[in-house]
Amino acid sequence: MSDPLPNHATVIFDGTCGFCTLCVRLMGVVDPQDRLVALPCQQTRRVTALGVTSGECAAAAWVVTDAGERFGGAQAVLAAIAIARRWPWLLTLGALPVIRHILAGIYHVVSSIRPWLPGDRPWCDAYPDQCQPGR
Repeated sequence: MSDPLPNHATVIFDGTCGFCTLCVRLMGVVDPQDRLVALPCQQTRRVTALGVTSGECAAAAWVVTDAGERFGGAQAVLAAIAIARRWPWLLTLGALPVIRHILAGIYHVVSSIRPWLPGDRPWCDAYPDQCQPGR
């Protein structure tokens, strides 16, 4: 990621997942300046316009910066926090091979058990009009 950090980014997540929806709601805690915007994967037209395919969206969460830079999986989580808190060092730390590998492993485990993790009412249940594929 180029320095300085971008001012805004879009967080793309699975809108049918209660755990993912909870994580998006908790973004507000780390993002008091509203630098992050949530976008459910189910808004396929908008997601595709940001350069994320439906296959990528099904596999992981994504962050796309206002400059078009993309981060997937664990790196997306780090990018969201780094942008929201203005902590570029977090991305530097996360880019270290051993840290990157450990975080990718943790992300894989969490994403594979997310249906059984506590969460909120899924975004697409709460806002069905925002989860139309043509949006």
